[in-house]
Amino acid sequence: MCCRWPQTERTRAQVAHSAARVSDWQGVLARVQRHRVAPLVNASLQTVAAVPDEIRRAIRANARASAVLALRQAEASVRISAALDERGITALFFKGTSLGQRAFGSIALKTCRDIDVFVPRTRAVEAIGVLEGMGYRFVMTRQLSDARLRSALVRHGKDMEMISETGLIVELHWQLTRVKGLLPEFDTGGRIQTISLGAIGRVATFGDIDLLRFLAVHGVLHNWSRLKWLADVSALYTQLSPDDRADVVAIAQSTEPALSQALTLCQMLFDTQVKEPLACPKALTQLALERIETPPLPLNRMDRYSRAFHNTFAWRKLYRNPLHGFAHLLPSSVSTLDVIMLPLPAKHDWIYRFMRFPLWLVRQFGRRASGPGRSLGRTLSGRSCDG
Repeated sequence: MCCRWPQTERTRAQVAHSAARVSDWQGVLARVQRHRVAPLVNASLQTVAAVPDEIRRAIRANARASAVLALRQAEASVRISAALDERGITALFFKGTSLGQRAFGSIALKTCRDIDVFVPRTRAVEAIGVLEGMGYRFVMTRQLSDARLRSALVRHGKDMEMISETGLIVELHWQLTRVKGLLPEFDTGGRIQTISLGAIGRVATFGDIDLLRFLAVHGVLHNWSRLKWLADVSALYTQLSPDDRADVVAIAQSTEPALSQALTLCQMLFDTQVKEPLACPKALTQLALERIETPPLPLNRMDRYSRAFHNTFAWRKLYRNPLHGFAHLLPSSVSTLDVIMLPLPAKHDWIYRFMRFPLWLVRQFGRRASGPGRSLGRTLSGRSCDG
């Protein structure tokens, strides 16, 4: 209830009633931190007397830190937008402060670890150079001065993390999912709108309906393991005009089961008002609720394989094409780590298929000595779910 937005008198009364029955406030704090919803919870609990002082202070401090980071991210986003625009590169900012402003009316109400920005694939190599010129570096501190390496990474990846000297992280995207065809029109930018960040400036982002479609797919791919993603969907959907809401529901009912699941979960958790009935298999809804409630645990290799298969059977029903769900089980024919170790021109990409196992062995021996490869692979594989 604390994550419902906008807050109403009815919502505030429900929050106060529920707070009076809480016996484990440390558990509440742990959930707030895990789901990264401190700004919303802080706004909801400000006048609730049942909240212990130490819990209130902890949530308030978390929310304040999130707001400070959001301000820095917003300022950086405007600078990055201007720098890319000077080069004629269309940059769309999403999942971060622009979404916070559009969905909640304030950048301070959404927690983000990084700045997500999308550019056309054809301009991604140039965009990497622009960010390096602004002082951003590859997350492992290695400069991507080799044009051949930049081109190879763009051909075989979907995004890249770069970090500034002050610690701000930018995740540059040229493709939004690893499954081609899942959101095909996003590869060309789709519909665009401009969001005002107040006195800081303005940035471009996707249109509202496209944002909702992406947020639904993103949530499915990450099993809705953070409640803030559903809070984003609910708040943004609530901001839409009646006609746009009807269009979203029509899309959910006809071609995009992931969007149907997202709205169903919002109805259950936030009492989001969706007039039309939505069809979402009960088993899939229950799976999502379990992932939201259960903290992720370290998995051994067999656990990861088991979960991957389990997820795939769930995902296959949440895509417009069921085969998209199985794409995540198929090993990529080219590893991004191989590209870093051995950047090749496009005409020699076929060599990666024969070099994958030898290069994997090299990484295994190197990892035992230094250990950076695992983090590097996660960064470039697009598996981060902290947006």
